[in-house]
Amino acid sequence: MGGIRIDRENPAAPQQQVAGTISCAIAGGQARPGEELRVANDLAAVRGMDANTVLRASQGPPAADVLEFGRRRQLWRRLLRRRLRVGVGGGLVLLAVAALVGGVLLSGRAAPGPAASMPSRVVVWTADFKIELLSSRTGRLIRTLVTGVAVTRGIPTLAVSPAGIVYFDDARGPRNYVLSVPLAGGPVTAVAQGQEPALSPDGRHLAYLTYADRGTGRPSPEEIVIRDLPAGTQRTWAFSSAGRDITNLCWSPDGRHLAFAGEATVNNGTVAVRTAQVLDTSSGGMLDGARQIPLGQRVAWAGFLTPQAGVGVLVDQHGAIQASGGLVEVGSHSGRIIGRLTSLPPHGLATGNAFDGTEHTITADRTGRYLLIVGVGTGSGEILQWTFGMPNPVQITSGARQAAWAR
Repeated sequence: MGGIRIDRENPAAPQQQVAGTISCAIAGGQARPGEELRVANDLAAVRGMDANTVLRASQGPPAADVLEFGRRRQLWRRLLRRRLRVGVGGGLVLLAVAALVGGVLLSGRAAPGPAASMPSRVVVWTADFKIELLSSRTGRLIRTLVTGVAVTRGIPTLAVSPAGIVYFDDARGPRNYVLSVPLAGGPVTAVAQGQEPALSPDGRHLAYLTYADRGTGRPSPEEIVIRDLPAGTQRTWAFSSAGRDITNLCWSPDGRHLAFAGEATVNNGTVAVRTAQVLDTSSGGMLDGARQIPLGQRVAWAGFLTPQAGVGVLVDQHGAIQASGGLVEVGSHSGRIIGRLTSLPPHGLATGNAFDGTEHTITADRTGRYLLIVGVGTGSGEILQWTFGMPNPVQITSGARQAAWAR
């Protein structure tokens, strides 16, 4: 399917909404002029409508205000980013998904971090809405931790502390919450209202996203919250104005910096550009001042490997993750490509939208030596492991859609 995020919870939406969706997609940069038929096919696939009918519905009078389209797109993305219903019965409806199979280490550099063994366990979210603990070497199920996770929303984000606590996000009623459960098993505890949890390497600080929208119908800046778990205190950073998406929170191995990817609009809100920034968590101020990683528009940031380097995914000239791309090592200050790590297979990464970056599909362990990679497999997902120096990643398990390392 193409690169448009679609509401799968309301297949009976009127054609006027479909028309607006196509128009917003074109105005927002997700669909380029001349691609209306591709977008119509995307919508028809989940609306149960004929593509030509959808296309005709979209060809009404154009909106007079392009800025209004940009505003609607921002609200639409926020509402739908974490509320997509994942269909399992007939296979998951996704854009570009795959595992890294085939490919060689081309950077010629030594593996980052000190020599260390691979974490022995991995936590996964499965296609049947469970959070499970598996052996990272055999894929054997050790225990099921939670059931019924993310039944009515998008794929959750997982993070595991050194103390053996799993953090994840899920919807409870109309709101999203960061929740926790012990690796050893036990009750689920609500930690905070928010989403996309990310733990510092020492497990002391929990970062997550919140939304400042309060039902006004107007977008407000997204916020990053960092909570000191032992002290119970927290700090918040936000952009000075609305219109910036934040995703893919990732701590540097030294625990001082928090990287995040996102999207900003330029040319009066008519063009969306991919961004990657690094927040010095010891500083104050706004997110506007967070250091930019000058990757350009041909690399999508995936996360840190070392304090000086990270992993990125090559994208096409339109900003979409394609099968022809690959994994590369990039400088976290210069943004320059240091070397190629491995190739992507024909179907790309398991992202919900090919234009929205890597979306936690690539996760490094604390040493930066071992990567977890999320792919589609035969349709219900698979988790692969890749180590610096290995020619190819290897499958840990199938039937899973998200993963995090656990010792």
